[in-house]
Amino acid sequence: DTGLGKLQAHIDMRDPAQAATMQGLVKECDVFLQGYRPGSLAARGLSPEALAAARPGIVYVTLSAWGHEGPWKDKRGYDTVVQSFNGMAWRPNDEKPAFLPGSPHDYLAGYLLAFGTMVALHRRATVGGSWMVRTSLAGTGEWFRALPRFTPEQYNSGQANYARHCSACHGAKMKNPEGAFDLPTFPKDGKERFIRSVSKGRNSMPPWEGLLKPEEIEALWAYVHTGDK
Repeated sequence: DTGLGKLQAHIDMRDPAQAATMQGLVKECDVFLQGYRPGSLAARGLSPEALAAARPGIVYVTLSAWGHEGPWKDKRGYDTVVQSFNGMAWRPNDEKPAFLPGSPHDYLAGYLLAFGTMVALHRRATVGGSWMVRTSLAGTGEWFRALPRFTPEQYNSGQANYARHCSACHGAKMKNPEGAFDLPTFPKDGKERFIRSVSKGRNSMPPWEGLLKPEEIEALWAYVHTGDK
């Protein structure tokens, strides 16, 4: 679900000719994104400093599992590994560990990097310079673990279900600091607005008309509105 509209290419950085191709591509790009361990690409001549010298104004975006400092910086890792180490997979009462669905570290780190990239591009346009955007799966996990959580009462009342889908409808408002949601009733034309947004597209969401049948969009509305799968 994250590869729509993308093209695929392969470069073997161990091959000098292919490495030269990469260096040529770098000189034409605005954003360079990489997810290798800290120092891995620097050894291939693709450090932030080297790319900024080769392409002034570049935005260097980097993601690692455990951060760029500390005793674990050279270790490999991915979402479920981080969940195992930071305690997210733990369950009480000697229950079997269980991973959270949806790879939250991967997605949230991606959102943060995308936001940071937009900020960096704006700063480049307004003040100039080359910029680096950096985060880690472990750091992202520590951040969202510290966010407010639903109480069992809030979850059972349907507030958590509404929170999962409010962005598709009409935007609930957060109450601070508890993290509970105001739950206004759906507007009278909520269904029509939802179907129109999904079919025709809205803001950055592409149109799904032609990808989903009308009855599938109806079923999607039923799930958003009532939680009925």
